Order: sequence, then C-alpha cells, then structure tokens
Amino acid sequence: MTNTFLIVGMGSIGKRHLECLRIVDPEARIIVWRQYHQNTTVPYGADNVVFDLDSALELSPTCAILANPTTLHVPTALQLAKAGIHLLIEKPISNAMEQVDELISLCEKNGLVLMVAYVLRFNPSLKVFRGLVKSGKVGRVISFRAEVGQYLPDWRPSSDYRNGVSAKKELGGGALLELSHELDYIYWIFGNVRTVSAIVQNSGVLDIDVEDIVEAVMEIDTTDGGSVIGSVHLDMLQRPACRTCRVVGESGALEWDVIENAVRYYNVDTKQWELIFHAPNKDRNSLFVEQIESFLSAVRLEKKPRVSGHDGKAVLQLIQGIRKAAQLTNKVMLS
Repeated sequence: MTNTFLIVGMGSIGKRHLECLRIVDPEARIIVWRQYHQNTTVPYGADNVVFDLDSALELSPTCAILANPTTLHVPTALQLAKAGIHLLIEKPISNAMEQVDELISLCEKNGLVLMVAYVLRFNPSLKVFRGLVKSGKVGRVISFRAEVGQYLPDWRPSSDYRNGVSAKKELGGGALLELSHELDYIYWIFGNVRTVSAIVQNSGVLDIDVEDIVEAVMEIDTTDGGSVIGSVHLDMLQRPACRTCRVVGESGALEWDVIENAVRYYNVDTKQWELIFHAPNKDRNSLFVEQIESFLSAVRLEKKPRVSGHDGKAVLQLIQGIRKAAQLTNKVMLS
C-alpha cells in the first residue's frame, strides 16, 4: 500500500523535509500544501500541490509534516488532527500557549502521533554528551553554559533574510523561537527549569522587528534534591558561527561542540582535555532522515515519539518564561 504524506509549507525547511521523505519512502505519494505562497508549480519530488485544507484532505494523507510559519502551526495542526492525521511539527510547537493543550489532548484522544521536530536530538555527538552527563562522568553537575550564535544573513544566502520567517514577528521569528534547539536539549538533559532571569534584545544591527540576542540564567532542580545553575546564550549576529555546551561537574567538565561534532572531557587528574567522541560531519540531511524514520516508526508501532507534544509544550513554556523574565524591572543600577 502506497503511503500518502502531506507537507505544509515549502520554504527551505519544507524542501528539506520533502527531499528526506523521498529518501525514506521513494514510493510515497507526497502532497504539498502551499499556505503562504500561491505558487502553482509542483515542487520537485512531490506528486501534487494544493492550496486549501479541503483539497489536501481529498487526497487522504495519513501523516503530515508542518513546515509552515510558527504562528500557523497550531491552527493548521488542529485541522489536520480532527481529520485523523499524524503530525510532525517543525520546532517550536507554536509561538504562543493558546490551544497547545487542546492540540495535545486531541491527538491523545484520537490515538495520533504528535512529534515536534527538534532534530538536534538525533545528533550522535549530542546523544553521547547527554549519556555522559547522565552517567555521572563528571560527578554531580554544578553548572552548564549553552551558546549558539549564527549570523542571520548567512543562513540562507540566496535570499534576503529580512523577508524570511526568521526575521518577522508576525510569522514567529526571532532568536528565542528560531534557536530554541538549545532550550530543548537543556530540558532533555536536565529537566524542567524552576527559575529564570533574562535579557532579550533587538540590537538594531539586522533591521528586523524581532529579538536577535538573548541571555538567560536558570536554575533546575535535580532528582537528588539539589539544583543546577546554567546560562543560555542565543544570537543571530555572531561570526563565525558558534554552537557549544559546557557542563561543569564536581569531578571534571564536558564540552560539546556541534560544529566540530565532538565531545571533550576535562580530566582533573591529568589536567588535560581528552577527546571522547568525534565523527565527520555527514550530510546534514542524515539527521532529518533519521527524524522522519523515528516519526514513522512511532506511527507504525503506536508508541510515544522521540519528542512529544508535551516536550514541545515544556520548551514553549520556557520561552514564555524567558520573555516574561526579561520584562521584569529588578535590575540593580550600579551607576
């Protein structure tokens, strides 16, 4: 039986999902629903293009990948879930909390897979890094520092960055939503954040209407009754690109470098950094292929997906908490 998939949105990430889905299931029937641009051309690799919900549903898709603007994620997902369609939603799950619980409940009630596409969870070096932290490689964790900085105009050099989703508030852009992978993996490694303080700013450098730099400090309760203090830096300004996380423990430190795809361990006995894991950077599509395979496995086996709707909600709650913390006026003026 030929599988029928719906991809909503055909920006850069939609095109990547289309390419990867064709790798995963070469015989699949793939429908593209263009919500935002009424381009009648059938994208390469797709079988059909539609422009409204009814036309999409007439072709009876069983699964959908939502790669439309973040502000449209939940309204679109609710329509599809009501039709009994399994959902893989690009990160973040939404730009606001409204109707997120309704979507999660509807999918649970209808026995549908709801997965959020935090693709870094499929990165082999992150899986090693998390495993080492969880195994106690550095003893009790005291603190962490996560950082990502990527110059927005370099993300998609062939187009004007100011016209893209990442640069527009109305479409769910900005550093907090676009770079929320860091918030997801911190939640994945350490759990729910208890307190947070933050600075969220638009530097004015990029001529956009969303924040382009964020600094957040947080406290996370641990299962042994203690706590971990950490900080997260997100920016759309930094050159060269940087993406790292360092965990400091009572008996050493671990550092994950995403760009180098490497994990290092600081040995307090030798006072040296040791390379624990390193792998050549494969085609980036490999992570997206594995993500789609994981989603389809959850659908086929009727099991919980790697990144559930509840996980997506937890990250969105942290995003909202950071925004709220940044609005508080409890700063100490030193001069």
